[in-house]
Amino acid sequence: MNNREKRFDNLILFVVVFIGLIFVGVSIKAVVKNERLTANNQASAMKIITAEDISSAKPILVDGVCGSANGQKWIMEPMNNLCKVGAVFNKRRDGQRLTWECKGSGGGKDGSCYADQDRELLDTPCGDATGGYYLEKRDLVSAGLCKDGVPGSSLAMKSDKGMVDGVLIYDKWEWECKTPAGDGSYCYANRTINGECGSANGSTLAKMPQKNDAFCSGGEYSGGECSNFDNNNESICQWKCKGINNGEIVLCSLRVNK
Repeated sequence: MNNREKRFDNLILFVVVFIGLIFVGVSIKAVVKNERLTANNQASAMKIITAEDISSAKPILVDGVCGSANGQKWIMEPMNNLCKVGAVFNKRRDGQRLTWECKGSGGGKDGSCYADQDRELLDTPCGDATGGYYLEKRDLVSAGLCKDGVPGSSLAMKSDKGMVDGVLIYDKWEWECKTPAGDGSYCYANRTINGECGSANGSTLAKMPQKNDAFCSGGEYSGGECSNFDNNNESICQWKCKGINNGEIVLCSLRVNK
């Protein structure tokens, strides 16, 4: 290849490279322009929130809602569960009724709530056992000495009948229920006592016993009678021991040998 041919080849190579550089430059410019347009479109699509926009926005309406204490009876004034939604305000007491409101927000309505004091419980804190008939202490306790939430104490037998045929009869159960204010209220139930034969029952004696408790160790003695003496000079005497407050009646007997 002579010098003229070499110069021609170099010229063609230079022209090809130059055209390629121009093409690359145009492509880069187009990409940059497209990115600028995209960025401008995104910026124009975004709305800038101003203080004026915030002030003109509509608030969310939320109504105040009463809590689980609403409509319930109470002994001690409730302090919790007053409002499910909203803050408690305007709480006041009028006699037995406690009222309060639950604050709405965003223009929402306030909730009106109330709860009543359980006057029956305060006036008569005695439980369901009151006035019943109970033979055993466990039955009395199981029936309920005091109403729910009221402590009880001092369960004891009490005598209203006093002495019966020389025997002290405890025919009442007595206990105390305290109100939330600390005042005590005495409660009563009937103590059932079954009739029970005394130590003389089934015995053979030379004469009738002098002590009434020998006839009945439980309940009240009901005067009996004795039969005529038989050929063996024996007489059978019978009597009853009557239960108290729905208690059972039993028949007792002894023999007298003269």
